[in-house]
Amino acid sequence: MKKLLFLILSVPLIQGLEAQVGSSSESHLTQTAEPDYGPNAAAFTGMAAVKIHLKMDPEGTPIAVTVASDSSAKALPLNVVQALAKYRSKPTPGITVLDLTVPLKVAPVIATISVEKSAALDPPVFNAQSAPSAAAPPSSSNKPGTRTKVVNPVYPSEAKAKRIQGKVVLMLTIHKDGTTGGLGLVSGPILLAEEAFRVVSQWEYQPYVLDGKLSEAMAEVTVNFVLDLTPSH
Repeated sequence: MKKLLFLILSVPLIQGLEAQVGSSSESHLTQTAEPDYGPNAAAFTGMAAVKIHLKMDPEGTPIAVTVASDSSAKALPLNVVQALAKYRSKPTPGITVLDLTVPLKVAPVIATISVEKSAALDPPVFNAQSAPSAAAPPSSSNKPGTRTKVVNPVYPSEAKAKRIQGKVVLMLTIHKDGTTGGLGLVSGPILLAEEAFRVVSQWEYQPYVLDGKLSEAMAEVTVNFVLDLTPSH
């Protein structure tokens, strides 16, 4: 597949020393936002807490988020990511990492499904270029976890303008029919996360079989957003 890259040369990359603020991070916030749970909000009767590391630029705007390794919840749904994008913190001389605990509403478990937690995807990384390119062809392999339907990401315009690139790691469930669901953000740049959610939710995989029966499986996938920062001649 021919690689097409988009050159952006006029805007400097975000740079600066990172400072881990620590347990008093909430006091550095100047603005927070509540997630929108939509018309089915009443169904989310349970509560959970997610520990995160929220990276802020010097102006106090979120750059990226990572779910802490010791967090009981391992991923963030899209509505929480969208709320985090509205957070603001006090300006600092450099990039700051805030340690936060975010409340998360959850729906009660109404059924138990068979899940192979060690599921591995093929391929595990998808490279998203910063200019339109031909759609990646689906695989003809029958190996479980092989991607059979691909929708290419569109590089978000604001991320292009700010020259933001990086890996968005998502947790997902592969259903028995090969479709995906239950997506959650493990880590990645805020401005790239929503597009990663949009396309991965449309991907399809060769389903898993456990003990001779189709089984739902949990896995992680990485969408790697790449800018070509090489100066033109």
